Amino acid sequence: MMRQKNDHSQTSRLTHIYGLDFGTSNTHLSVTTAGEIHPLVEDIHIEKTASIPSVVLYDERNFNCIAFGQSALEEWHNMNAKERKGLTLGSNFKQRLAFNKRAKVETELFFSALFESLTRQKLIPDIPLPERAVLTAGVPSKTVETHKRIMNETLENTTGQPPVLIEEPLGALFYHISRKDVTKEEARGGVLVIDFGGGTLDFAYLKDFKVQAVWGSPVIGGALFDDLFYTLFLRQNPGAGKQLEIQNLSGYIRTVHFKELKEKYSRMIANTQKENLVENIAFASTYFGDFKIGSVTELNEKMSHYTPSKDYERDMAGIKDFSILFGKAPVNLYQLIEQTLLNGWKANKIKDDSISLVILTGGSSRWRFFVDLINEHLPHTRILSSADPESTISRGLGLCYSATLYEQKVRKELRENKSELIERLSGKYKRIIDEGLDDYMERLFSVYRLVVTDEISTFFRNGGTIEELEVTIEQRLLTKQAFLEELNAHFSAYINTQVEEITKKELSKWFLRSRIRFEINSEKTLINTTKTTSLSGDTSGLSDAIHNRIATISSLTVGIISGSLLGGGGIALLATGPIGWVSGFVGGVILSAASLFGLKKSFNAGLKKIKIPGWLLKTMLLNEKMIINKAEKALKKRLEEKERALKQQAETMIKDNKKRIEGLIEEQIAEISYSHFIDF
Repeated sequence: MMRQKNDHSQTSRLTHIYGLDFGTSNTHLSVTTAGEIHPLVEDIHIEKTASIPSVVLYDERNFNCIAFGQSALEEWHNMNAKERKGLTLGSNFKQRLAFNKRAKVETELFFSALFESLTRQKLIPDIPLPERAVLTAGVPSKTVETHKRIMNETLENTTGQPPVLIEEPLGALFYHISRKDVTKEEARGGVLVIDFGGGTLDFAYLKDFKVQAVWGSPVIGGALFDDLFYTLFLRQNPGAGKQLEIQNLSGYIRTVHFKELKEKYSRMIANTQKENLVENIAFASTYFGDFKIGSVTELNEKMSHYTPSKDYERDMAGIKDFSILFGKAPVNLYQLIEQTLLNGWKANKIKDDSISLVILTGGSSRWRFFVDLINEHLPHTRILSSADPESTISRGLGLCYSATLYEQKVRKELRENKSELIERLSGKYKRIIDEGLDDYMERLFSVYRLVVTDEISTFFRNGGTIEELEVTIEQRLLTKQAFLEELNAHFSAYINTQVEEITKKELSKWFLRSRIRFEINSEKTLINTTKTTSLSGDTSGLSDAIHNRIATISSLTVGIISGSLLGGGGIALLATGPIGWVSGFVGGVILSAASLFGLKKSFNAGLKKIKIPGWLLKTMLLNEKMIINKAEKALKKRLEEKERALKQQAETMIKDNKKRIEGLIEEQIAEISYSHFIDF
């Protein structure tokens, strides 16, 4: 889920998106083109590499920043003890940002120096950023809640503009999508992103490009292993800790030097057969002792009995999660990481077969034990490790927001044309119903005509009462019920088919005009809550998911039109016919015939019962053909009147349902996402 406190209402003007991955150990920055279907992204280098150490050197007396990043490390390294007096090399401040005032100050100093350097080198526009640029910043999915608020405030104070906060796992996913590392099926089927960074362990389960569940720990990260190496060194070299304190170097050695040493060892055991490591720990001309690891087995044993150093405990004082996990040391780090994975997995009821891909990112994700741990619990799932885990998220943040802007652009265009679409559809629905009723009434007339003419001819030959003639015609028509029901079914099928086909056709044109242009199979079978429909025809160029949108709207529109027009259990529009119309038509026909018989009086029930012999009809020299012709004309007129009334009723029904159809289309527009029209 994207957290966006600021408005950025003029997003259509944006041309550049800056992605900031503020890490515990290193910070990365990238720039992405905004609101494009295939955005471009590149790293911003202010030093030799895109990686900027998250450290800041400042004077404690006035909090003036002296240097940041690699320059701060080099300055600190070149100073003697006297020069370092009164100065602080701030590090690991991201992990403490939510609960430590000093960490907040150090973060502000770091960001201020960073953005000042970026603007001075013309790598970004002047601060505050102009309307055409926006800053996105990553936040862990699972962290101390105040961290996000303080991060937002700090960046706003620094850049003059509140950032767009994006959950870091989304950044990782979008980065790998842009590289085509992830298939469409994997992205929609369920992706577990694991971000094992310097300060946090973050799990996020995503499905259909939406975060479904997040869990993790704001205190489990690579910094624990920095501290593990540091405490091991202190045990191997009694007295080294005191020397480091005197020279104000304990923080630097623990958070910087041993971080580099830890990463060196991680690379060594991943890429070589070598497992033992011996390093001299020195600063400038001062030697503090040797650091030794005999084997991976030895490291695993040390991991199973980890107790935080006093320095690290002091840094993390104030965060409840840390005291809960490490209050009863020693702790088994491997089991702690494993339990964090499995407990969240279980709590969120995520099944093994609902994960189609695991993405490992973050600087600590390359540890061999960590990859083995994930593989052990998901042996049949593809695991994708980021080739450049330190830069993955910063690149992905811009890509993710660019995708959001593209979604907004497409939705805006669709909404602007929505009224025109509904009017066009309404007109076409009316024509479909009119043409359907024309055909329906023509077929109905042919049935009525044969029965009426046949029975009037019989009446002329045999005579009888007009009441008997009326009853006979009604009974004859009732014998045609099977045919009339078939006629109703044909009318219903015609309306359903034509409404669905015209809706698909118009929606296809509508979506295509909004730049949704990717190949699709010529025929798809799609299932929704009401029916199964085969979608084919002129829909080439639409993505699979847009195909689904069209099918959904088409099928549900059929439900709206069919439900209002035809009813759930029969013909709502034709609720009184055609069987229900029989009496009305027979009465009209008989009245017409009776007038030719010379019956000018009021045609009442009594006259209907008068028996007229056949010979009398012949004696009266009545023209049988004329009477039948008059009856047919009366029948035709009555049906035409009924048809006009039905068409008027249908037109009113279509108008009344415009809002419902608009609401249905709006629901589908709201569901459209970037995944529906990218090609990957």
